[in-house]
Amino acid sequence: MFEPVATDGLWQFEAPIKSWKLFKSCGVHCLKMEGMILYMLNDVEYPLPKSTPQKMLDHKCEVSEVNEEVIQMINLIRRQLKKE
Repeated sequence: MFEPVATDGLWQFEAPIKSWKLFKSCGVHCLKMEGMILYMLNDVEYPLPKSTPQKMLDHKCEVSEVNEEVIQMINLIRRQLKKE
């Protein structure tokens, strides 16, 4: 399910997303996928394959309230998608 590819620096994996949550108190979002859980800092771009950030946006993030931090995180993911 997970195979790093040295040539492009991307994390290569394909798995359905079960949930995507933001933990505002610690600045982390949690992506639960089939067989794995990724904990990612809100303000860091990760070497994810293009399909994963798109799946994240399609799945929608579970948050207690929409605020500036949530908007910044979504915009970071959108910028990452535009780069590829």
